[in-house]
Amino acid sequence: LLKDRYIVMLRKGHPFTRLRRSGKALLEALGQLEFVAVRTHADTLRILQLLNLEDRLRLTTEHFMVLPAIVKATDLAVVMPRNIAQGFAAEGGYSIVEPAFPLRDFAVSLHWSKRFEADPGNRWLRQAIVGLYHR
Repeated sequence: LLKDRYIVMLRKGHPFTRLRRSGKALLEALGQLEFVAVRTHADTLRILQLLNLEDRLRLTTEHFMVLPAIVKATDLAVVMPRNIAQGFAAEGGYSIVEPAFPLRDFAVSLHWSKRFEADPGNRWLRQAIVGLYHR
């Protein structure tokens, strides 16, 4: 359906956003942040682990949908897929930082059971989803 990558989302005006760093310096600077993460999203937790930032994790939650309120009201940062973050950032109040994470690009795919391949309702739903992503 689409290609995506992981980014860091912070509240607009967060002191970290004033830093003008890139590359390795930006990755190293992430150690200044404290993070919130979705407990069930293994890749974002893995990124924190690979960067030795596990001890900077201050809060975990069950869903991505609560992250905007948490990030906007605190100095916590979140590692999340860019497309989700851009949706939140479009409402205003958020900044996106794009470090060169160890796990960066990934594909979002649509899966279904072969058993439902010919089902008209399932076929319609698949076509509707694909249509939404290719607008």
